[in-house]
Amino acid sequence: MQVRFDFRFIQKEGNEASEYEDAFSPREELLVAAKKFRCALSDGASESTYAGDWARILVDGFVNENFDDSASLEHALPGFCDVWQGQIDKASLSWFAKEKLTQGAFATFLGLELSHGLDGGQWECHAVGDTCLFHSRNQTVLNIFPLTSTHQFSNHPDLLASAYNNGSLIQRYKPLYGQWRAGDQFILATDAIACCIINEITNEARDFAHLSEMLFEEFEEMVRLFRNRELADGSSCLKNDDVSILRVSVDE
Repeated sequence: MQVRFDFRFIQKEGNEASEYEDAFSPREELLVAAKKFRCALSDGASESTYAGDWARILVDGFVNENFDDSASLEHALPGFCDVWQGQIDKASLSWFAKEKLTQGAFATFLGLELSHGLDGGQWECHAVGDTCLFHSRNQTVLNIFPLTSTHQFSNHPDLLASAYNNGSLIQRYKPLYGQWRAGDQFILATDAIACCIINEITNEARDFAHLSEMLFEEFEEMVRLFRNRELADGSSCLKNDDVSILRVSVDE
């Protein structure tokens, strides 16, 4: 199969680029022929400490095939937590920062795998939280996952923690499986832009194919316009947050 992978991202308005706390993998745009392809996107919770580092560990863990279901993720998490702890220079931290460190970092997770074998093209998606997948074919959206309505988004999404306190993942870990055809497209989006996209295609009846193309062609301008546009309830169409979108196009 032939896979084209690209991405766009920008930090929260008012923040420096170094304060961007989403993470994705791979971190280079690709055009590859492969029997299997993986990518992942994670939204580090800004209220926690070193959340961007934790998000990077999660996406790299998936792309490097350290886990592919809830059971293997539960097995891998303690090692991920150790890696996160080992990256932090604790000696340089204030007492307050050290105290906050004990609470750990938190992040959502969304991973996508495409494969091609004797049964044709298969895809699977794995989610914890409100980072979303949009699967489209011939300009029609076939799947939105794991959230499908703007009303499902909140300030308290499911998260993965770096402090050994994840407990059972059974209720929070959501998989979805399907088949792809040549020309299919997959977009992975963190919560702010995912919620905005869902609003545009459901409440505003906007064409998804055109919207997704504009998001990649005029990304920063589209983000600015959506952040400045008010909805009927007075809220912003796109809340001020880090914004990240990945695009995967697949062909035979």
